[in-house]
Amino acid sequence: MSDHEIECALAGRLTADPVQRTGKSGKPWLAMNVAVGSGDAVKFVSFALFGDSVPEVAERLRKGGRAYVEGKITLRQWTGQDGQSRAGLSVSSFHVVPLGQIGRRRPARTKPQAACTNPAARDWQRPPGMLHGEGCQASDNAGSMSNAERT
Repeated sequence: MSDHEIECALAGRLTADPVQRTGKSGKPWLAMNVAVGSGDAVKFVSFALFGDSVPEVAERLRKGGRAYVEGKITLRQWTGQDGQSRAGLSVSSFHVVPLGQIGRRRPARTKPQAACTNPAARDWQRPPGMLHGEGCQASDNAGSMSNAERT
């Protein structure tokens, strides 16, 4: 880390839905804006999330949702459309966690793969659908096998 980088950890509310983009290297990244603080002390911070978690985070975060963000913060300056000089905080993020997604706010789960419906074909110590590292073995003679024969 150079002397001019500041690591930060912030929690705030998204001001808009995050936008997933693709970089020049072909890897996805996520752009989002978060309001941090409350009342007159609110600060708006722009975030760019990089890494393998981009697709998952993009699915789980929406406008108004809360998020915990870690990254490296910088002060960025630009000229607005009105010609005025502007400044704002920007974070290059490496870790984002959606907050408050419990109860009704919890995202819908994806449907699990169909489990093996033949109880005789399942080993009681393995999850349904997995028999000795293979898929469900629903054969006619599976019901006649004992647990000792399956191991």
